[in-house]
Amino acid sequence: MRTRSRRAGRRLTRREFMATVAGAVGAAALDDRAPAQAQTKRTLRIARGANARSLDPHINARLYDRLVLYTLYEPLIDVDDRGNFFPVLARSWEVGSTGRVVTFHLRPGVVFHDGTPFTAEVVKYNIERILDPATGSEHRARFEGIIQGVRAVDAATAQFYLARPYPPLLSELIDRPGLMVSPAAVKKYGKDFARNPVGTGPFKFVEWIQGSRVTVERSPRYWNAKAIRSDQMIFQDFPEPAVADAQLRGGQVDVVALEDLPAEDVLAFQKDSGYRVVPSPAYAWSAIQMKVDVPPFDNRDLRQAIMYAIDREQIVKVIYHGLGKATGKFFHEGWWADPHYNGPAYDPDLARQKLKASGYLDRPTPLLLYVQSSTVPLGEMAQAQMQAIGLRVTIRLVSERACTPWCCGARFPLASPRPGRPARIQTASPTFSGIRGATQTRPTTTTRRSTSCWTPGRSRTT
Repeated sequence: MRTRSRRAGRRLTRREFMATVAGAVGAAALDDRAPAQAQTKRTLRIARGANARSLDPHINARLYDRLVLYTLYEPLIDVDDRGNFFPVLARSWEVGSTGRVVTFHLRPGVVFHDGTPFTAEVVKYNIERILDPATGSEHRARFEGIIQGVRAVDAATAQFYLARPYPPLLSELIDRPGLMVSPAAVKKYGKDFARNPVGTGPFKFVEWIQGSRVTVERSPRYWNAKAIRSDQMIFQDFPEPAVADAQLRGGQVDVVALEDLPAEDVLAFQKDSGYRVVPSPAYAWSAIQMKVDVPPFDNRDLRQAIMYAIDREQIVKVIYHGLGKATGKFFHEGWWADPHYNGPAYDPDLARQKLKASGYLDRPTPLLLYVQSSTVPLGEMAQAQMQAIGLRVTIRLVSERACTPWCCGARFPLASPRPGRPARIQTASPTFSGIRGATQTRPTTTTRRSTSCWTPGRSRTT
């Protein structure tokens, strides 16, 4: 991400920064060269990478929609850049001694943009809305079989009853299914709620011009108004990084928030004295993914041969220009992972031994590596490294749109090196992780499996 200040000395607070660009970017640059200009409103103009699809956090909202969603809605709890949970709409929470009852004590005085009070009944409504098959929420699978029910003990206390102890619950609640919507607005707009969003967030919805922009403005009802510096935010659609960069340099936008910004662009802004690059943590990894229940990837020795054949350090240096970390684990420091463990090291000799033991060399059939157009250089380097130990690898291009659903549906025996996060799919990803110049700053739910605040019988208040 890159930002440009339109006024000398303008600063973005961390709250504003995260609310504006959370979920899509990994670095920021501030440009204070532009002369001060009088404006009727303090407007922050943000270039994002795709048209909005839904502003209903529970139904069909995708990555780029989150940039807007996080300004309109809020969760019960959130997570900081070290993976620690902190209160938002809930001022405190506690896990019962059995681990099956989680109690949230709600922040008083919070109201939605339409004036609806935020209460425990609203929390109950939101969870039941997601669990209701009639809603058609893609997030239902996250809660189904886990959350047995939600009880409004009183207006300020909501209790979640679980089928079993489930530490990931807190992580699930920081993402889209945990964002609270106004029951009154859903009832009023019905299926059109996605185009008329109402939340408790710092900004309220103004307009959505399909294919052009989404505009939000400061909510006068917001419970933490002093934390907000901008009067208005305009999210403009610029799918191409080159166009967005030109708009930034020309002063037409203040922030560029695109997924997979080329590392070369980030480095260029780092070298430009007029921009201050502010790195932020990224919680995504890139990996080769194998379907482990079909030949030949049901062969453990073959999978290990591929694992040892991949030179992660070379990939970080050449593909990511040093803007990443070579690692062999899903989770980074501060999560479940042992900070001293970095996974298997690159070992081509051991890779050849494993390949020989696998029996692949007796019948060396080509392996198809499915690669998106945006990751062709990365795929080609992985291909070369695997071929160096004796594997026959052929690259096949797949569309960006088809890649994610097909990969999550395990349709690819050998999936391309791609950004990802731990998910409930039958794949193994033993290769590398890259913290690039433009991955997520706001971790998504499935990567947030922290147990730091999940101890039965303990409470948490901040």
